[in-house]
Amino acid sequence: MVGERDGGVWWSGIAVLFLMPVSHPLLIPLVGVPSHLMWWVHVLPVALVTFRCGRRPGVMAFFVSLLLVSGGELAFGAGYGIPASGKTVIALTVALGGTNLLVGAFALYARRVNEGYRLLFSRISLGVVRTDVSGRVVGANPAAREFLGVERDTELAGMPLRELVVGDVPVLEDLANSHGWSGELEIFGTPGPRVRHAVLAAVADPSRGGFQVIIADRSTEALQELEIERRTKLASLGEALAGVAHELRNPLTAIVAHADFGHNLTSADSRVHGIFEVILEQGDNMRILLDELLGFSRDHAGDLNTDLADVVQRVARVQRLALGNQVSIDVDLGWRGSVAVSPVKLEQVLLNLISNAAHAVKRGGGSEIRITSDQDGDMATIEVSDDGTGIDPAIQERMFEAFETTKQPGEGTGLGLAISRRLAWGWGGDLTARNRAGSGAVFTLRAPLHAGVRLDDTAEFKEPRRIA
Repeated sequence: MVGERDGGVWWSGIAVLFLMPVSHPLLIPLVGVPSHLMWWVHVLPVALVTFRCGRRPGVMAFFVSLLLVSGGELAFGAGYGIPASGKTVIALTVALGGTNLLVGAFALYARRVNEGYRLLFSRISLGVVRTDVSGRVVGANPAAREFLGVERDTELAGMPLRELVVGDVPVLEDLANSHGWSGELEIFGTPGPRVRHAVLAAVADPSRGGFQVIIADRSTEALQELEIERRTKLASLGEALAGVAHELRNPLTAIVAHADFGHNLTSADSRVHGIFEVILEQGDNMRILLDELLGFSRDHAGDLNTDLADVVQRVARVQRLALGNQVSIDVDLGWRGSVAVSPVKLEQVLLNLISNAAHAVKRGGGSEIRITSDQDGDMATIEVSDDGTGIDPAIQERMFEAFETTKQPGEGTGLGLAISRRLAWGWGGDLTARNRAGSGAVFTLRAPLHAGVRLDDTAEFKEPRRIA
């Protein structure tokens, strides 16, 4: 686009330089048509040097031009081999000097305008793409090339803009007659297809019949808006959960009291006695969770020494009672030991993982959930795998975001995995997921063996983004 602007200036200048000698009031009576030769040899170089190099080189070219024309006239005359008279030399020198001043001033003005335009065009943060009438790209500034993922104008020249940017964007004529468009665009450039959020506007160019398309990248602002929306939802959810937790304390107290009464009345070796024990254990855990929701309790150093096998076996036992014969839960712990994690939070995460696995198994016609453990340096790894439907690639990158769920309305809130990962990050570990070979999914939970230990690769803690 800058090259086109330069081309317009040059063609205008050439037209002026060609026409001025014919109508010059001083040159025509003295030397007539040969003044064209003098014009091109002496005046045009001054204009070119001034435009290209600036004021000082232009001044030098000005005086060199005067010396050459005066010396040439004294030696050769007006091109006929007869030296010109002093009067003619003075007249030509004065005329040439005045013309050089005018042309040099014009060239200097054009240089300043061109530099200002080039500076604005190349350094503005907004992308600017120039197209012809058919919507093919003629040129683009650096911001637009970066947005489109190309390095040079030559890579864009002649390409339809709609092949580079795909989205629900109006045609350029409608875009130019509107107040702009905002939304997501799919960009097909280096390093590959990606989604960006942008604002587009177009301005018609009546002189050339094309359009100037203005592109404002709003990807960062869109992410911030999503984060604000997510935080607002979580804040509202937190207030609601606090109210629910307060109201649940009374019925929970009644449930635990009746379970304790039944536990005391039944024989220690009976199956019902074991069921009452599970109710009491889960009731106590629920009380701790309700206290955390209400802000009444925090982890203590004494809590951070949890027997991994004990928690896993307890969670598996509870889930077997809940699932019955629909899904089998196989526990095969290759590593047994203690982790520096609150037992209640570890149990909460494992319950979420097994519950999600059971849902996938039922939906996909599977039959098994498997829990294994291992040690990796200062971390214990617990894997919960299933032979269910696996993870849909369309949501794999955002499956740990709040309110993201594949379950039907009423089956889940989309908070389980988001809360579980944040709990894992809170104790210095992590929670990741992948599809299993064949069918099903594997969720890997990492927990530190000692207090204060954290994963070294904190890059894994970054939340997935919707917009590239």
